[in-house]
Amino acid sequence: MKRIITVICLIIAFSVSAQTSIKAGNEAEISLNNLPDKQIKARMLTSGKIQNGSSLTFILSEPTSIAGVSTKKGQIISGIAREQDGRLYVDVSTVKIDGKVYPTKIKVYSENGIEGFGLSGRNPNSKKPIEISNSGTNAILMIY
Repeated sequence: MKRIITVICLIIAFSVSAQTSIKAGNEAEISLNNLPDKQIKARMLTSGKIQNGSSLTFILSEPTSIAGVSTKKGQIISGIAREQDGRLYVDVSTVKIDGKVYPTKIKVYSENGIEGFGLSGRNPNSKKPIEISNSGTNAILMIY
């Protein structure tokens, strides 16, 4: 009787283990599908006081292609600033390359790999403009 119970327990344990590893593999596949096509280094050109809805401008530090169009090092990328939960996010939905506008999806990350830029010491409900003290802040643009 003990042997039968042990065998049943082992079968259940292997079954649960196999299901868990299958689920983990599926989750990995899903997250791989959401990875960006490219990660490009850039520098912020904007400085001074900004608010939600202000334009932030970046310059690419290397050549790449966006929306299937080749760009050169020094390409200008602009996005709309949005403050949320103590971070400054930048929404980039279009890019102007050689006088033409292309739809795109680009997310801006700080150098530490976190989306947006930290706004330390700022009251989350503050209506005061956000001060960007120096242009040249490094960023990573994730191009999807």
